[in-house]
Amino acid sequence: MLFPFDTSSVQSTLVGTQTNVTTYYYLPDGTLIGNELPNPFLSPSQTIDIKIELASALGGVNNPDGLCYDTTTLEFVVNDSPEAYPVTVAPQCDDGADDTDGFSEFDTSTVLSTLLTNPSTGVTQSLDKYTVSFSYKDDKGVSQTAATLPNPFNTKTQTVTVTVTNPLNTDCVVTKEIKFVVNPLPLFERADNTSIVCLNLDPIPIGVKSSDSRTYSYTWTRNGTAFPTNIAGIDSSILIGLGGEYEVTAKTTDGTNCTRSLKITINESKIATVLRKDIVVKDLTEDNNNTITVLTETLGIGDYEYAIDDITGPYQDETVFEKVRPGIHTIYIRDKNDCGIAKIDVSVIGFKKFFTPNGDGYHDKWKILGIRTDFQPNTKVYIFDRYGKLIKELDPLTDGWDGNYNGKPMPASDYWFRVNLEDGREFKSHFSLVRAW
Repeated sequence: MLFPFDTSSVQSTLVGTQTNVTTYYYLPDGTLIGNELPNPFLSPSQTIDIKIELASALGGVNNPDGLCYDTTTLEFVVNDSPEAYPVTVAPQCDDGADDTDGFSEFDTSTVLSTLLTNPSTGVTQSLDKYTVSFSYKDDKGVSQTAATLPNPFNTKTQTVTVTVTNPLNTDCVVTKEIKFVVNPLPLFERADNTSIVCLNLDPIPIGVKSSDSRTYSYTWTRNGTAFPTNIAGIDSSILIGLGGEYEVTAKTTDGTNCTRSLKITINESKIATVLRKDIVVKDLTEDNNNTITVLTETLGIGDYEYAIDDITGPYQDETVFEKVRPGIHTIYIRDKNDCGIAKIDVSVIGFKKFFTPNGDGYHDKWKILGIRTDFQPNTKVYIFDRYGKLIKELDPLTDGWDGNYNGKPMPASDYWFRVNLEDGREFKSHFSLVRAW
């Protein structure tokens, strides 16, 4: 290894105030360099010989032993200068337990060898000849200097300075910067609070929105399977008609390609499907407590509440209605998730205890309640006077008995009846015909 030494002061230092002297410079092999050293003097590490010869003060007289002279040496030392080659560390995205703190863990296992290895020749400088120190801030923000970087190196974005020094000559030093870049993940949030989808209704949108000023691209999955976007020109929202675990992944569009995912769990609901088999009616009871019970096993997957005769409610969670008056009633089953209201008409068999056929429009006729063309229309109703005489075979689908027999008003009294229901039941009882005379 050669170095251009500055020899401008060698001659004057060597000769000092002497006159009539001649200097001779020799390489280690005895080759004369000259009477002065070239400047600069391109030399390896070597020791050269120097001879200083004093001219004779006696003109014409030759000394058989030659002129007087002195010798010395001059050592040139060339120390190896280290090289530090470029180290490029690929940027990473924020990670770890807190992926918003700006930290990421870098693999530094190859940093030192890359720094010391000539990329053209593959030759690696030996650490026996040089010392290496890295200057950086640790994950607490404290400045550190060490012979190696931690591995993994948990850091925010920072520039690490590395110094390679020849310990034989600390002026032989080289520095290099290594940049560690941590890119932020996308920041986004739900654009709605939808958690239920109604299977019986049209698809509904769910979506997300950026929480900062950056723009992202979005991809979706449902239950682990890719879910294509289905709203023209928009990837931040989708239309869904089924429940499941949806996952949306936001990706930065600035070239850093950092991603973050958000899971959205959507439950399914549906308007109830109610049939007559789902309704249990207890009527004609001895305690006169008619009840209607809704069986829930096959209504559907919704979360339901129940009302009777009024679609606006009040609604109740209990499936049993007690003390129901005889007649035709409507049971409303409302899905609590707003998937709709189902309804079904229910028959409760019974009768009025009295009637007043006076033409005032109130209680003018008597009939069996709960009978309709779709509820036991073939029921038979027989009315008897107190002596057991049949005075009316009543069509249950008519408005009822008007209190006449053969066109003449029957007197106020108790009358008996027998009912043969179409469902096979039979019951007997009595009622009062009330008149003002």
